[in-house]
Amino acid sequence: MFYLIERKYVGPDDKTSDGSIIGDTWHVMQICYTPGRTNQNDEELTTSWLGTTNDWSTYARGEYDTVEDARRAVHEAGFTVEQTVGDDEFDDNMDIVEQWITEAASRVQVDAAEWLIGGLGEDETRE
Repeated sequence: MFYLIERKYVGPDDKTSDGSIIGDTWHVMQICYTPGRTNQNDEELTTSWLGTTNDWSTYARGEYDTVEDARRAVHEAGFTVEQTVGDDEFDDNMDIVEQWITEAASRVQVDAAEWLIGGLGEDETRE
């Protein structure tokens, strides 16, 4: 079985403690091997709000027989860009198979990268 977990940053500002931007880029859908658990009583759920911890609201979004079925549900929910998952991405280890973001969030990341390296290209002229 595969389980969908949606995570959304709902905190008061849009930056992490290291200064990186959160905003829309941190609304993700994850395909996991294990179902989500509530943050209050550690109850295992496949559909429901699981709680909010450290400004992250977490939701169980379903249970699927195959990873292909889970991917289809991810895409139907509007998450279309696969994202690399780091080892310490979130506090709990839910055996993340894949993580997805929306196209809009992907554009924000690309725009930020282009802005950071903008001016380093050969076509820039100086007076």
